[in-house]
Amino acid sequence: MSAALAEAPREETPAAGFSFRPDTGLPALRRDLQITQVSYRRRRSWVVKDPVSLRYYRWGEWDYRVAKLLDGKRRIEEIASDLSRAFDREVDSDQVMATVNNLLSTGLLRNTGTVARRLHESRNEMVRKKKKKTRFLVLASKVISFKITLFDPDLLLMRMSKKLAFLWTPGAVAVLAAMLAASAWLMLANQASLAERMPDLLGWENLTIFWLVMVAVKIVHEFGHGLACKHYGGEVHEMGAMFILLSPFLFCNASDSWTFREKNKRLVVNFSGIYLELFLAAVAAALWVLTQPGIFNQICFNVMLVCSVLTIFFN
Repeated sequence: MSAALAEAPREETPAAGFSFRPDTGLPALRRDLQITQVSYRRRRSWVVKDPVSLRYYRWGEWDYRVAKLLDGKRRIEEIASDLSRAFDREVDSDQVMATVNNLLSTGLLRNTGTVARRLHESRNEMVRKKKKKTRFLVLASKVISFKITLFDPDLLLMRMSKKLAFLWTPGAVAVLAAMLAASAWLMLANQASLAERMPDLLGWENLTIFWLVMVAVKIVHEFGHGLACKHYGGEVHEMGAMFILLSPFLFCNASDSWTFREKNKRLVVNFSGIYLELFLAAVAAALWVLTQPGIFNQICFNVMLVCSVLTIFFN
């Protein structure tokens, strides 16, 4: 349920069902878009944030150059000629128009009047055809997984991030390493007695505790993504409930981290959920060793299990 996976920037793909004619005049790129150059898989790319829809797109060199040439004045032939010189190869008008149609269909170009109406009608027709063909698959996917946005957490996370800024310091990482080492030592020193105190993993009582712990831990996990994103100056405007096989989990949209120029900051946001879970795992492991068998001891075991083995292997 990593936010980075759920909301990764979309790669541009050719638009279907709508064609923009060059003889009507090429629209210009919207001025309010926030475009950030980043390094992605050792290649230069650009992350585009639409501040209106809060959607994110990733452009390659081709998309970026076409978009920047769309100023509302240049004709299709001029743009194709400029691109031919830039890429040192022959570029025809059809290639340019395919990208223009795609940018227009995603709402990244300025359009009014007739263009907007034609685009709206084309989209509605595409949606109707798609729903008709995939009605069963859509219904099945909604049962398996769906989400509901509940509130805008940006202000809450901003206040929390100021108080929890120490979490993203080298000192906090060192403390976590020491805690994990101490918990591991405790478990190794008491491994003989721990084997006898292992709860019945598949018993109904433990399965219930495991499910409740999973839901609670994933709240911490998603807040980790949001707090890290805010710590580095990003925006987080969407948080809510995600249901997987009707089981509720929290989700946090920290996609704004894709606009960070520094790769290390993007990585911190991506792994911040696991990072906070490891703190919980260290504390829970120590408490499992040091407390007597009972409900609390069983909860600690499940927290340790969810925050270590499951988090590392299933995230």
